Amino acid sequence: MKINTILFLVFNLWATCDVWLSYASMALDYSNSNCRGFNFRGQDLRDANFSESDIRGANFRNAELQGANFTGAKSGLQRRWAFSIIVAMMMIAATISTFVTSAGLLASLRIRINHIETIVFASLIILGMLSAYIAVSMNQRRTQTISQALSRTAVLLSEAFGLLLGIAAGTSIALGSGIITIAITGFLMGGLITFLTLTLQITIISTRIISGFKLSLLPPLLAIAAGMASTKIITASSGTLIYIVFLILISVSIDALWGGHRAMQGDQIIALTKKISILISSIGGTTFKDATLTYANFSHAELKCTDFRVKDLSYACYRHTKNIDNSRLNEHSILSSSTVLDLLVNGSGRGKSYMDKNLESSNLSEFDLRGANLTRANLSKALLKKADLRGAILRETLATGSDFTSAKLTGTCLQNWNIDAATNLKNVECQYYFELEKEDDNGTRERRPHDPDKIFEPGDFEAYHRRSFDILRLMTRKGIHPESFYAAFEKLIHEFPGIAGDSIQGIWKTGNGIAIDVQVPAGTDKGKAEHTFDEAYRTSLKASVDPVLLDNPGSIVLYLNVNATAISENKSMSGDRIINMGNGNYIESNPGTYVQGNYINMNQDLAQSALQIQDLLEQLQKQGMTVDVAQNQVANEMADEAKKDQKMKDKLVRWGQALGDATVNDVVKSVVKLAIRSAGIPLP
Repeated sequence: MKINTILFLVFNLWATCDVWLSYASMALDYSNSNCRGFNFRGQDLRDANFSESDIRGANFRNAELQGANFTGAKSGLQRRWAFSIIVAMMMIAATISTFVTSAGLLASLRIRINHIETIVFASLIILGMLSAYIAVSMNQRRTQTISQALSRTAVLLSEAFGLLLGIAAGTSIALGSGIITIAITGFLMGGLITFLTLTLQITIISTRIISGFKLSLLPPLLAIAAGMASTKIITASSGTLIYIVFLILISVSIDALWGGHRAMQGDQIIALTKKISILISSIGGTTFKDATLTYANFSHAELKCTDFRVKDLSYACYRHTKNIDNSRLNEHSILSSSTVLDLLVNGSGRGKSYMDKNLESSNLSEFDLRGANLTRANLSKALLKKADLRGAILRETLATGSDFTSAKLTGTCLQNWNIDAATNLKNVECQYYFELEKEDDNGTRERRPHDPDKIFEPGDFEAYHRRSFDILRLMTRKGIHPESFYAAFEKLIHEFPGIAGDSIQGIWKTGNGIAIDVQVPAGTDKGKAEHTFDEAYRTSLKASVDPVLLDNPGSIVLYLNVNATAISENKSMSGDRIINMGNGNYIESNPGTYVQGNYINMNQDLAQSALQIQDLLEQLQKQGMTVDVAQNQVANEMADEAKKDQKMKDKLVRWGQALGDATVNDVVKSVVKLAIRSAGIPLP
């Protein structure tokens, strides 16, 4: 009986959990749903599915929407809000049109057309303003063609004609008051007409954003009708004044329509009117204000009339979204640039320029960026997986933390680009790239690999660039003291187990010293490692009795034998520390002078040193040197030591004198003779 009870309880618990899990899963699936006006404020909606759903008027303020799917969703205004905003804006435009028309008519009841001097004066002012406009337009928007500027000017001239008549009418109240009153009246009339024009522009743009182009033609028609109606009421006749008012309203409407069109096309000169229009049209619309939308997917979504002032939009996808440029965006986000927004929506920037653009944390995966100019662009932390960057220019581009996994970079210019250890170059397809954007004086762009017949094999590009982030660069001044170096390197190996004897990757001469590159494991505290080495090196150097420095990179490379298989540590029976360098040994307790990769003790007689010379020559030949090159290298090193130390020079002289009686082979004799000649010592 107890067993049956337990089984019953377990079954019911399992069924309950299954129901709750199913409910939780369904609760995050709003696909193809009607979510108009829903309140999701502050909710955790990570990975929620809103694909193909209607989210017009929904509130996502402060919501957690990481990874949410809004593919094909429709945001914006609900119908009642859209209708209310359009009606309100049209009523405001009609009211202002009525007010401006009435003010002009009341001022012109005593008009006298015979005041030609007033009309001429006003004409000169208007022509000056138009000339200034053309100059400003061409300067602020350098891409604007002359034909575009002239077409805009033609519309302004039509408006100016109506404005001119308005000014002439307005001067009637001050015919006997002088030029000051005329100017004041003209400015007042011009200001009222300008205010009407801007109001109409905002109304037209707002209506166009909400309901499309056709309905945006209604506001100017309504403004003309309201103005003409007030004219008919005030004048009670159909004379000259009605004709003047009609011309003014027509010119204002044309200018407002043109301005609205240019604003929708992204004209930065009149961008303010579009910003105001977007602000108005987003009232009551879908809001994502302060929401977190990292990795959210908005592809193919309708995003007009939406408050997109979000907290975090990193890595969100906007491919083929509609009307996102008609949403309210953060002023400092990457979406605020129309050029960047166009790239993110269309997924292609082939051959286009994105110089100095901010693309930080953007999702550019699988984008076509062939031949794009990304000079000084900020690609920090951007996703560029499988992006096609062939032939692109990444000069001085910031790409720290960016992900180039499987991206195509063949033929790309990488002049002074900035990457770091967090930059992912895994599986990058790059046969070659260029270090220079343009050819230098020698007619080369510094191709890598240098050989035009050679290409990078898979993995070479990553290895070529990755190694610099796993490198600890040690610096010494004037040269390297061998004993001090080994003491410091031994301490480095002891305190950082990931560093071994074969970690030395390269040595070269800097302006006033020597640089040594040491490969270290990822995550190594390079600052601490460098401090450890420097402190040990300085301590050992101060304690050295004879601090002779090697300052020739080639000599140092051979001396340390960095191409050998390893540098291992062990203890000899006598207690002297021996450091194996490939096939030869460096014996720390030996007070002799050391030459090149192995050691040659020049304090010994020739017969004893001959074996060391022979061993060293064999090692160099195993490393790929020819016999002649190896002999010359060893001889030059011996000569350098002799030039630095008179005792060593005397020893070399005695070796030369003993050549005839010494039982050494001809190869060693040749090396000694070459060393004597290189040191400037006359042969015996």
